[in-house]
Amino acid sequence: MSESEKKPETASEEKLNTEKAEAVSQDSEKKPVISQTSSKKESNNSSDGSQKKSSDGKTKPSFWKGVKTEFKKIVWPKKSTLVKQSGVVMAVSIIIGAMIAVIDRVVLYGIDLLVK
Repeated sequence: MSESEKKPETASEEKLNTEKAEAVSQDSEKKPVISQTSSKKESNNSSDGSQKKSSDGKTKPSFWKGVKTEFKKIVWPKKSTLVKQSGVVMAVSIIIGAMIAVIDRVVLYGIDLLVK
């Protein structure tokens, strides 16, 4: 079975694969734009302030509209996954903290033996 014939395990993976395919097709359609500098500075203010004009005269979305768009693309984890992963992070943090404390005590004891 080839990679293209494999089915995604979840709906979120399917959505992600679809978005990747769309992004690749959009990237292949884009052509490089050569910007020309002019002696006059163009006004970047629009009437509603949500879009600015670039040097080639095309409008581009504002920063915050881009942020909002990107936030819509986020696939948030389910509550059960979040709880499991948080528990693992806390457990590993406690274990590593305990290991560091033990190593610290051993080194401190060794230094005390050398100093005496």
